[in-house]
Amino acid sequence: SLHYLGEGRYASTMIGQKFLLNEKGQALLSETFDYLSPFYKGLSIVRKDSLYGVIRKDGSWLLELRFRHI
Repeated sequence: SLHYLGEGRYASTMIGQKFLLNEKGQALLSETFDYLSPFYKGLSIVRKDSLYGVIRKDGSWLLELRFRHI
């Protein structure tokens, strides 16, 4: 399934994992996530295996997956 995250970004869900896509449907990261929040001011909170991080709209990391809470 495909979910709009705002700011021209989408999450595609396959086999329970979410991929970050741009408006052309191209993956911005090879990494998959359990959760991707809607983008707000160019940032999204992500979760994988109980660890949280923050990604920028271009797919780069602001905070890598290492936090138990954000």
